Amino acid sequence: MPKTQKNRKKIHKIFYSIIILFLVIIAIIYVDKKTSLFTNPKKSTISPVIKKLPTQTNPNKSKGPSSNNGIAQGTSTNVSGSTTPNTSSSTGQWTSSQSGNIILKEPLANSTLSTGALISGSSTTTSVDYTLIDNQAGVISQGSIPVINGNFSADMNFQNYSSNGRLDVFSTEANGKENNLIEIQVNF
Repeated sequence: MPKTQKNRKKIHKIFYSIIILFLVIIAIIYVDKKTSLFTNPKKSTISPVIKKLPTQTNPNKSKGPSSNNGIAQGTSTNVSGSTTPNTSSSTGQWTSSQSGNIILKEPLANSTLSTGALISGSSTTTSVDYTLIDNQAGVISQGSIPVINGNFSADMNFQNYSSNGRLDVFSTEANGKENNLIEIQVNF
């Protein structure tokens, strides 16, 4: 075979190899965009405090504070930072905000709550806010509790509509920004 033909075959092989390589790269990019195999997973973020969940009309038409979702919304009664003997003494069961500025001592995660349940703990802030959320009805109680000598406590009054929910405890800056979030699952 003449030398020019050999050179031409080499050039053709190189050319076809480049085209195949190019097609493979395009295929990888296409698969990456469609299936996200090669992208970094999304970083999880702390969910914001939910003020309103699914709306429902109040089946009992009870009187009292009501939110814009039509559910009678409970309140809290400040008990001046005092705690009851039921407060768990095991610090390993308490829930702390990521910053450590709020420690929720009562209720414990996955506790079963009924109206009048105590919410208590300690905080470096001047007040602590809470939102009690029923998985079916949305916000069923919320309030602000003053921190006295580093402690806060209040009795939560509410009417639940399902057997599960969540308690959010947090502090609020003067500009309305919520900080020091604690979220625990609760039962009713």
